[in-house]
Amino acid sequence: MSFLDEFDNAESAENKEFSEIDNGEYVAVISNTSLDKTKDPWRVSFEYTIKGGDFDSRKVFANYQVNEKGGPFLKKDLKTLGQDDITSNTLLAAITRVCDKDQELDVYVKQRIYNDKTYYNIYLNGLHTKSAQTELMGDEPTFDNNDEIPF
Repeated sequence: MSFLDEFDNAESAENKEFSEIDNGEYVAVISNTSLDKTKDPWRVSFEYTIKGGDFDSRKVFANYQVNEKGGPFLKKDLKTLGQDDITSNTLLAAITRVCDKDQELDVYVKQRIYNDKTYYNIYLNGLHTKSAQTELMGDEPTFDNNDEIPF
């Protein structure tokens, strides 16, 4: 049976209800990025996957319009992610690099309701503290039971 036959014979998936994500700070990784042409003229999207807690593996999205209003926020967040001096010519490469790094990040999720629909604003607060320390210092030292800890 071909893919097209399988598609034609497939039943529609059931709608899965997800509980709303509570306002608060979460540890997440960027699991996907995109740069899309829109009427304003471009949009960058970051897909964050929450790590741990009640919302483990849930996805939230941050969208930036690449214009005079959204561009400065995108550049600020890219700088937080180690991508400095981004231009229109280097933007696609920069958002691809941040997705490849698999860094744990601290993000703040703020829920808002508009026209009876729930939306989320996602704010990048920075690298997750443990990840930043590990990146700077390497793996944590391990001690045998007989080793004396020097502090």
